[in-house]
Amino acid sequence: MTFAEAQDACRKGAYAGIGFVFSADDPYLGVDLDDCRDAGTGQIAAWAQVIITNLHTYTEVSPSGTGVKLLLRATKPGPRTRPTKSDARHIEVYDTQHYFALTGQHLAGTPTTVEARQTELSALYTEAIEPTRPRGDGPNRANRPSRRLTARSLSQASSASVSDDQGLLRKAKTSKNGAKFTRLWEGDTSDVQDDVSAADLSLCRLLAYWTAKDAERIDRLFRQSGLYQLPGRAEKWDTVHFADGSTYGQMTIAKAIADQREVYVRGARDDRRTIIPHPWQQATETPHVRDATRRRLAAHIQEQVRTYLDAPNGELLAVTAPPGSGKSTAVAELGMARDLAYIAERHDLVDSISALPFFHHIQPPSAENCPYYRAHDLVAHKGFNTLGWHAGHGCAYSRQFSAGGSTLYMVEHVPTRHVTKHQDGIIVDELNLTKWLPEHKFTQSDLRAALLAVTAGSDAERLLQTVDLALVDAARQAGSTPYPAPLHGRALFAALDKRCGGGLAELVGKLAEGGDDVLNPDERSRPRC
Repeated sequence: MTFAEAQDACRKGAYAGIGFVFSADDPYLGVDLDDCRDAGTGQIAAWAQVIITNLHTYTEVSPSGTGVKLLLRATKPGPRTRPTKSDARHIEVYDTQHYFALTGQHLAGTPTTVEARQTELSALYTEAIEPTRPRGDGPNRANRPSRRLTARSLSQASSASVSDDQGLLRKAKTSKNGAKFTRLWEGDTSDVQDDVSAADLSLCRLLAYWTAKDAERIDRLFRQSGLYQLPGRAEKWDTVHFADGSTYGQMTIAKAIADQREVYVRGARDDRRTIIPHPWQQATETPHVRDATRRRLAAHIQEQVRTYLDAPNGELLAVTAPPGSGKSTAVAELGMARDLAYIAERHDLVDSISALPFFHHIQPPSAENCPYYRAHDLVAHKGFNTLGWHAGHGCAYSRQFSAGGSTLYMVEHVPTRHVTKHQDGIIVDELNLTKWLPEHKFTQSDLRAALLAVTAGSDAERLLQTVDLALVDAARQAGSTPYPAPLHGRALFAALDKRCGGGLAELVGKLAEGGDDVLNPDERSRPRC
């Protein structure tokens, strides 16, 4: 029976629905991504879009309208069908003894054919379904609540613990992240693009901080939250979602505890004075005052960038702020509801900025996304653009660039056309000019030639001699190698200033006001272009 015939039979009322039953006799496999699509707008969650892009096979909207299903030719590498821990992604993989409901509602932008994707599927399976874990039960099992708390067990909590909980909640709601905590606590999911599972994890991370990673207490508190009261969430919290018998709630708490690096220490004094060591900022302040100042500064920066994005004037907007002021997080949050290119210098930035995990993250070439990644490294290090080459063999690395929505790029992606395709703007995090400007090789032979061209005793000669001596100093410091050790940025200017006796700025200022007199007579008479 063809799919069209099956649809016709359903319309006539002969069957309740259309589907496919996977078996060991067929080459097909299905990937089911739940709770990743807005049924009203069709918007796909960033984490699901990454999987859709990497697998690049026939994809359709699920019967509920809130998920997608992918069909491909591959074999499941292991026995598990779901992740061993909750990371706010609802992924299921089947290749045998499972009924896969189908709608025929093809997802635009994906192939209309079922593709062979064993390498890509194996990479997804290793990363999400059955990651490599140390021997033993691992940290997650120890972090799960040892028993499932119910309304009855909650009501039996001692009055002392309930009183402590209320005090802790008051502390959390008035902290520097108090506004975010309060929104999540009340069931507001707007901070995470209305992704309820991501909201669950975000609130549990905050609770992990305030409870010093007490899994039982996190569970007890979460059941009092507005998120738990949302339709269907109480049932889901206690539903077994994993092959080892763990519930969705247990694994959400386990991941939150594993992710949280710091905890609140009860009794720590909040009124200690902090001395600001910078000579231009001599002051004392409490941590509370400092945090309030940072929040105001971050909010101001976010509003400034939002205004610019809403009404761009063709000019660049540069924002400067002290380290730790929260400017990166504030700006990145704007990309959760826009189409932005976010350019960073390091991939690990996604671990420190809470909004970036919701961006499409361009991963570097690796064995997981390109079979020729070693060749890529060799060619790329020669300065060649390899994107066209990747597109030629259709690897998952090249397909990353076709995904829509806000995307996290590295500096090396700047020369490509992909950065400029985003409709709402380009954000550059921590602009470092030394990494953007082209480097030019300038040897000591060049210096000696330049010294012969300038007037003896001139400021130009003095500057060139200073550069020459600074390079000699660097070479000696590196072990008297025949090639001078490279100097960059602040270190270079510090070395030059030292050789100038602290007068580098004055010397450069004089040269900026000078003319042809810096050249010797022979050079001044030579034609110049």
